[in-house]
Order: sequence, then structure tokens, then C-alpha cells
Amino acid sequence: MTGTREDLTRRFVELAGRIRSGMARRRYAAEWSQFDLTMPQLRSLALLFTGPQRMSAIAEVLGTSLPATTSLIDRMVDKELVERVSDAADRRVVVCRLTPAGQREVERLHGISHARLDELVEVLTDPELAVVVDAFEIMASAVERLEHRRPTEHGAACSLRYVTAQQAD
Repeated sequence: MTGTREDLTRRFVELAGRIRSGMARRRYAAEWSQFDLTMPQLRSLALLFTGPQRMSAIAEVLGTSLPATTSLIDRMVDKELVERVSDAADRRVVVCRLTPAGQREVERLHGISHARLDELVEVLTDPELAVVVDAFEIMASAVERLEHRRPTEHGAACSLRYVTAQQAD
């Protein structure tokens, strides 16, 4: 596909949404409902899978207030998925981390995601799969470059382009 960068960006956002929606519709609702977790709880578990986090960091990632995040974590502590522990570097600081049960839940989530991708790969031809892998290599590299940018370098411009692309649909 050729076109302006704006046209390509709009098409990329549209296709990403179609892929996400299409994969979500594929008979996985029953599997996801087994978890009995809200989306913010799932996002918190995914974050904690990367390592222990302070409550303020969790709140920032979720975009919620500290009291709301504390309540969310309290519910996951009650479910024995998360525990609060003293930070090894500073005993005055409390961090949240996954319990072994929480670790298993995230691994089950990953298993469902991997199964989805395996099904998708099954319907691709070898040449199509090669193109997709090449494209994902480019995307992975872009994500790494994005992680090294300062938030002020791209935040407002990206948000504006995304809103513009969404409004055009």
C-alpha cells in the first residue's frame, strides 16, 4: 500500500483494531471468563509479572488514583494473587509482587494468547508467515526505539495523530 504517512498511519490503526477485535471474538470469551478478574486487575498482574512495583507505579500505569489502585490491589491480595512486601533496597518502602498463584494466572493468560497466535499462524501460508515475521521484527524494533524516547518527544503528537485517525473512521 502506498499513500501519505497520514493515510498509512490511519490504515495501520484500523488494521490493528481489526486484528485485535477479530482475535477477541474467536471463542475465547469462555476462557477469559474463567479468570474472574477485571481488566484493571489483569493489567496489574501483567505489570507485576515484570517485577515488583510500588503502588504509585501501578497507579501511573493504570491511570488511576492511588486510593483506587490500593483498593484494586487489596482485592487481588484477598484472592492471594498479589502480596505486599518491604522493598529490599529500602525497608520503609512497600512494593507489590505476584504470589505463586498470581504467577500461575499470568502464565495461564500467556497460554491462551499463545494458543490464539498458533491458530492464526496455522491459516497463513509459508510466504505470508515470512512477511508477517519480517513486519513484526520491524514493529519490535520500533517498540524498542519508542521505549528509549523521552515522553515529551512523542506523547502529544502521537495522541493527536491517534485521535485524528479515530475520528476519520
